Amino acid sequence: MVIGGLWEQFYQKGIYTSIAAKADGKALGIYADYEGDEHGDYTVMVGCAVEAAAQPEGIVVRTIPPADMRSLL
Repeated sequence: MVIGGLWEQFYQKGIYTSIAAKADGKALGIYADYEGDEHGDYTVMVGCAVEAAAQPEGIVVRTIPPADMRSLL
């Protein structure tokens, strides 16, 4: 699936609305688990920051540790 299709599923299949206890109304696209440079495999996720880890069945919770954003500049 291409990234655009992932976003389409997120909204059209009601995943966004089914996420409980959103921290705010923002949807997030997160790229992680890079195998190397821009040509390697990676994981892409679409989701929302939440206030509580308890979610409806089928919703996966992934904890992302805080980062020092200065290291990304």
